[in-house]
Amino acid sequence: MNTSIRKIRENILTKTLGIGVFLGFIAYIPSVLAAYFANMWLVVVVDTLALLIVCVVVFLPAIPFPVKLSVFVGSSLLVGVAVIAAAGPLGAGYIWLLVAVVFSALFGRTRAIALTVAATVFIMLAWGIGVATGKLDHGVTPLIVIVISVSLFAACGLMAFVISRLISGILDAYEESQRLADRLAAELDSSNSMR
Repeated sequence: MNTSIRKIRENILTKTLGIGVFLGFIAYIPSVLAAYFANMWLVVVVDTLALLIVCVVVFLPAIPFPVKLSVFVGSSLLVGVAVIAAAGPLGAGYIWLLVAVVFSALFGRTRAIALTVAATVFIMLAWGIGVATGKLDHGVTPLIVIVISVSLFAACGLMAFVISRLISGILDAYEESQRLADRLAAELDSSNSMR
C-alpha cells in the first residue's frame, strides 16, 4: 500500500478513536451506572478496562497503526461479549460486534476482516449454546438467538463487503491518478528538455 495512503488511514483511525474515546466517556457513565445498579459486574469491569485500554492506545503516538486497530477491535468484541453475557438481547452487545467488523473492514486487511467476522460467529454460537444449555438465561430461546445471529451475520457481511469494495475502489482510483500524474510529469520534463 502507498505510504501516503497508509498515513492518511492512520490519521483517520487515530482521530476517529479520539472522538470515540470522548463519546465513549459519554456512553460509559450511564452504561456503568445501569450495570452497577443491576449487579452486572462483568459489564462494569469490561467497560472500564476497554475504555482505559483504548485511551492508552489512542493517546500514545508510538503505538503502531495495526496495534491500535487490533486493540480497538478486540475491545469492541470483549464489550460485546460482556454485554451479551450479562444482558442478552436487551443489551447492545451485538452492536459492539458490528462495530468491530466495520472498523476491521474500514482499516484492516482482508485477513483482519475474516478474523473479526469469525470471532463474531464464534461469540454468537457460544451465546446460542449458553442459552440452549441453560447457562445463560435472559428469557430468550435458542430460536431468538438464531434470528438475532442471522440478522447480525447479514449486516456484518453486507457492511464488510460494501466497505472493502469502497476502499478498494478508492485505492485503485488514487493509484490511477498517481500514474497519470507521473506520466504527465514525465511528458512535461520531456517537452522542457527538447527546448
